[in-house]
Amino acid sequence: MGKRLEKAPGKDPKKILGFGAPSGLGAGQIISLISQACSGPTYALPVIWESTWYINGPLSHNDTQSTFGSQIDILDSTNTEGIADITNTPGLNQGEFQTYMLICAIGVHARPEPLCWTARGNAVNFPTANAPNKPFSPDAFTAADFAANNPQNTFPLQPGTVPAVLEWGWWLNYAIWYLARGYNLRWTFGSLMNILDEELRNTLYMPPNAQEGSASSSLVDVNYFASRVNTQYANLTPAANLLFSIINAHRVGSVNGLINGGSVFEPNRDDEFVEATYGGMDLRSALRGNSEYRVLANAFLAKPGVKLGLIFEENDTQEGNIMRSYLDVTQCFGGTVPPIFSEAGWPNGFASNNNSFSEFAERTIDGFTVPQQTYTGRAIFKGGTATMSVLGKGYELSDTLAETIKGNADLQAQLRSEIGCMCGWA
Repeated sequence: MGKRLEKAPGKDPKKILGFGAPSGLGAGQIISLISQACSGPTYALPVIWESTWYINGPLSHNDTQSTFGSQIDILDSTNTEGIADITNTPGLNQGEFQTYMLICAIGVHARPEPLCWTARGNAVNFPTANAPNKPFSPDAFTAADFAANNPQNTFPLQPGTVPAVLEWGWWLNYAIWYLARGYNLRWTFGSLMNILDEELRNTLYMPPNAQEGSASSSLVDVNYFASRVNTQYANLTPAANLLFSIINAHRVGSVNGLINGGSVFEPNRDDEFVEATYGGMDLRSALRGNSEYRVLANAFLAKPGVKLGLIFEENDTQEGNIMRSYLDVTQCFGGTVPPIFSEAGWPNGFASNNNSFSEFAERTIDGFTVPQQTYTGRAIFKGGTATMSVLGKGYELSDTLAETIKGNADLQAQLRSEIGCMCGWA
């Protein structure tokens, strides 16, 4: 887990309700003051807390199961294996405030990678210290291309090479989509008060990454992205045993002179570039009714030193499992990294059984027919970043005002009946 960081505190006096007001406010004045605060527009309310998780790529299998299990608590942030970094607003410590807070609105923000694409490539072994060149990486190959003992096959394919894909960005968008559907936003205070318990999709907000309702596409260079992914995979626990290699040659065909009709290749750089979509998944318009901040029907007066209790709680195991499969570097199957799959078996190793390759007869360039084998397994690499935040809007209460409300049961009753304000210390 990354170290805990704190956002620079905003010293705006408007965050403190009652700032500049006389210390001896009467009940009527307090009711009026809080009523005005609760009725203001959302954009005018200051953010009084924000807790954010940073995801820098897929998580290990164990970290996914631990951090994204049946309950996800971004505010508490004590169970954050695999989260790259955490930021908290000063005054918020493991889900507890240091002062009284009047909470008028809440928000759940997810900001996944806005760039989405998939590139073909190969998974190759980590190079050794004395490796002279980058491993050969063709767009297609056969079992015969590994034949190092063939004198005509001067540059055989590196042993252990596996067809691969690099998925960038969209898997994070997809995971958040299933998070919104598979979890409830539950808000409890203490052990008896249940403030909110409904589908997370009604509150979760994905800020638009492009112009509202639109997206664009263009070519991007895979090289730098592949470098980021390989670095991320090398730092996982357990670390990856293969790297993603960009395709640098295309298969032309085969000639009978090579053992079993080994392949002939030509250099080609077409696969160094992919068509990418800018904008990501438009979860915001797909989930109608949610907005950047959700105004509470009844403002909530939160007590310091008591956990706020605002968590995500799984309500659909099927949806939750799909979410975890996309966050998990092994697709939730565990085992080696990267995972190697085929449609014949999940997961299915590169050459673990008869379902891992296809056999066929190929007509060679020089007019012969030879038997060939191609492998159906493919390694899956994932790249991209995301942040997930829980936020609140409202005001900090001055000590004088908080103590006045705290010590006056009649005033608390008035706040409930006239404003609908829920008092967390009651």
